[in-house]
Amino acid sequence: MHIKSGVKIGLLSLLVVVIITTGIIMFQKLSHDKGVFETDLYTHIPAEVTGILQINKEKNTKVFTPFFPELENVIQTIESSLTYPILIAEQKEDIYIISKITSEQESRIKTLLNINLYPAFAPKTRTYKDAKLFFYPADNNRFFSCMFYQGFFIGGYNYTLLEHFVDTDSSNNIFSNKSATEIAKQIKTSYPANLYFNNKTFFTSFNIDLEHNLIELEGFTSIPFSNNWPNQAITDNDSIAIDYSIFPDSLISYQVDTNAASISSSLICLFDAPSYGFILNEDQASPIYALKHKDDRFDIYNHLNKLEVNYIQRRFSTRDRVLGNQHIYMTSEQMGRDIFHHDSSVYLAFYKDYLLVSADRDIMLQYLKSNGNYKPNVPLDPISISIQTVSLFFSNNIQKFHPDYLNNYYLIKKMGKDQAYFKTYIENGEKKIEIVLNN
Repeated sequence: MHIKSGVKIGLLSLLVVVIITTGIIMFQKLSHDKGVFETDLYTHIPAEVTGILQINKEKNTKVFTPFFPELENVIQTIESSLTYPILIAEQKEDIYIISKITSEQESRIKTLLNINLYPAFAPKTRTYKDAKLFFYPADNNRFFSCMFYQGFFIGGYNYTLLEHFVDTDSSNNIFSNKSATEIAKQIKTSYPANLYFNNKTFFTSFNIDLEHNLIELEGFTSIPFSNNWPNQAITDNDSIAIDYSIFPDSLISYQVDTNAASISSSLICLFDAPSYGFILNEDQASPIYALKHKDDRFDIYNHLNKLEVNYIQRRFSTRDRVLGNQHIYMTSEQMGRDIFHHDSSVYLAFYKDYLLVSADRDIMLQYLKSNGNYKPNVPLDPISISIQTVSLFFSNNIQKFHPDYLNNYYLIKKMGKDQAYFKTYIENGEKKIEIVLNN
């Protein structure tokens, strides 16, 4: 009897120990997971990260992951084990996936990495400070690098950002900059996704909406701006129409500017807004510009001729005639640099009521030969420009031809596979950007 009682007491004691131990483990997990969800998603994002796509809901992940083929298979395999929102971050041109994860999610992701994604070899490991980095052999002699750190999962094909992630906290992260914090306040997580771009001199954020095969981005930026085109027409009228009659019949991209021109500020007063820039073919290095002159073209010609005489003591040659009696004039290198902001001589021609400017004579000739039958792409081409518009840009290839400020927007260039339309404008003293990607 006493033996049986002892066994029962022992079993009960063991059961109590098991229950207490399980309770402690569960409490620790719950405390850990609670701490994870209370930690800001951007706490460890380094200030040198140049772009971040934030996907707010799992149902939208499949829309965006095809734009990042290097991580597409990884994301699609582990997406149900991530906590949303998730981040796709870029550092220069390296892409990473970042997400908060619970203890249970961490276990599932490790299983998926070891069994589903990289089963051939066990991962190599390395310790950096208090973090353990995993390196999984992948194709093309690459390693998928990842870590599970303080409730975060981060992975990509370059381990550099993982180390920076460990070194970063709320005092030196991407939003420790005041201007970045102010711009980020415009973001609304009710949208399918958001986008951030970080530059040494400015910060931009976008709300992303999805409309059939269109990706629509509405952005806010700290880029400084200036209205330096003294044009009475813009201030007196609600809008200014785009002159499609001067568009080349086929083109890869165009830009319409209402507050600047490809000409010295001292001569802007001789021209009306807007000005135009056209890219006609893939080999074209810079746009051909069209500036609408206010005065008679002979007055503009004489004015430029006097400037050329001051530079090289010689007037423009009138010998270059094409297409009947169309003159093309070649400037000196000094005029090309000082007046038209090129590093070389430029070619000039008067067409309709416009001064044409190009660094390439063949492009000038191509433009003059194919002009006057352009048909706007109705879904994307705007009918008119508001008085608040700074510039419009349309492109059939944003990987190569895009607004200058997009040089730092690598994520958008990856997301744009077809036609794209950009509009920058001023609203309540702020510079804003609208982008439509037609994929």
